[in-house]
Amino acid sequence: MHITLFFVGYVELDQLVDIFETIENIAQKYSGFKINLNNVSYGPKERSPKMVWANGENSPELGELQAELEKSLLEVREPDHNFTPHITLGRIVQWQFNKIELEERPDVSKDISLSFPVNSIEIMESEKGRYTVLKSISFK
Repeated sequence: MHITLFFVGYVELDQLVDIFETIENIAQKYSGFKINLNNVSYGPKERSPKMVWANGENSPELGELQAELEKSLLEVREPDHNFTPHITLGRIVQWQFNKIELEERPDVSKDISLSFPVNSIEIMESEKGRYTVLKSISFK
């Protein structure tokens, strides 16, 4: 399981070196921190969800790290959305789910209390739902 801080998309192999270097420089500004997961829900929208998420609290460290990654990797001034940390627990088959009447859909909402330390950033490749860690970068 993972929390996506920034989705890069397709890049050429030679661009990876610059991406690794950028992330290494950013990671050296941060110490480890904790992520707290506090509930399970449909995501990203309750009425037409695509997934089931374990939602987390957006700690100051995590929010700053995500914004800095996005700003540096996109070369934009300010992120144009609010980051919500979450772990995808499952994907919904949309056409099947939409057949279920709104009031008959399963209630997945549940309060939880999970906490875990974050000590590194993993740069991952995703191909057809399979994830491979390309590089692990530890915080200072």
